[in-house]
Amino acid sequence: MNEHIFHIEFDSGRTLQEQIREYLVNLILSGKLSSNDPLPSSRNLSQMLGVSRNTIILIYESLVDSGYIESRSRRGYFVSDNFLKPEVLESQNLEDSVFLPDWSSRFIRQSSNKRNIVKPSNWQDFEYPFIYGQIQKDVFPIDLWRDSVRKSMSGHWNKYWINDMVDSDDPMLIDQIRTRILPRRGIYAEPQEILFTLGTQNSLYLLANLLCNNRSNVTIEDPGFRDAVNIFSLFDSNIHYQPVDSSGILVDDNLKKSDYLYITPSSQVPTGAELIEERRHALLKMADENDFIIIEDDYDSEISTRKNPLPSLKALDKSNRVIYIGSMSKSISLVLEWGTWWQMSNLSKKCVH
Repeated sequence: MNEHIFHIEFDSGRTLQEQIREYLVNLILSGKLSSNDPLPSSRNLSQMLGVSRNTIILIYESLVDSGYIESRSRRGYFVSDNFLKPEVLESQNLEDSVFLPDWSSRFIRQSSNKRNIVKPSNWQDFEYPFIYGQIQKDVFPIDLWRDSVRKSMSGHWNKYWINDMVDSDDPMLIDQIRTRILPRRGIYAEPQEILFTLGTQNSLYLLANLLCNNRSNVTIEDPGFRDAVNIFSLFDSNIHYQPVDSSGILVDDNLKKSDYLYITPSSQVPTGAELIEERRHALLKMADENDFIIIEDDYDSEISTRKNPLPSLKALDKSNRVIYIGSMSKSISLVLEWGTWWQMSNLSKKCVH
């Protein structure tokens, strides 16, 4: 056993047991540990990592329960064959031959080859972390969030979330969105018109899957949301780019060839420009006259700093041509973080007075 591979840079914000277990699982799944060699004894590993022996014993017992490792009498702990990579199994001269499929020839689309948004994992270490859409852990009220989750998942609330609703969303959540969130953007919808997805990318994927093929012309802002380009391209859509300026997307004859227009009018990605009122009305009129659909991504409407933000395009839509996408995570984060700020502000006022 190569003892030099057992080295961990511990994070003070996480438990030692969690980090060591995660490290060992990664070693197992990456094929760096052989099933022929025993893992270090609990005493040796505790000395190598500078932690208590009881911590290592608990971790080993947890990995046995999960099936990652197995205990062999008088020999110690070994990696389970079930978690060895096929090439590792082959190198151990197993009797049964393993024939691996050629996955590269089976992929119809190579989505990993497309340009994607890359966010550095250590963004919180930056002096000025201009990384969009990430929660600051020092500001987020994790204790309040944990307490809310605990309450919502216990007692008489169980009946509202523990049941399988098959093809419908939580009716209480739907009602809250319909009566409290959407009206703030000038939108009034029936319960059956609201669908919860796993995020904006999932929403766009569902729409592209339902609406697009190689004959579909999809127009996207330039510059614009990169993930939208990738998702619509997956379904062989013809992608067209429309320039934006300080007043939002340009509304001109180039849009007339569109079947679908993906737009971020409230806060354009990535410029932050707000689509002016005159262009909003012109855009909706053009959509009516040229029979195209507008996909409005109103991702950060709840965190707008504008004193009087313009209503959403959907609020102005009279012919049902706008598909509205919003982001719950941004709204929840805003409420929680502003709630924490309000509590701290009032506490400081009480201390001053």
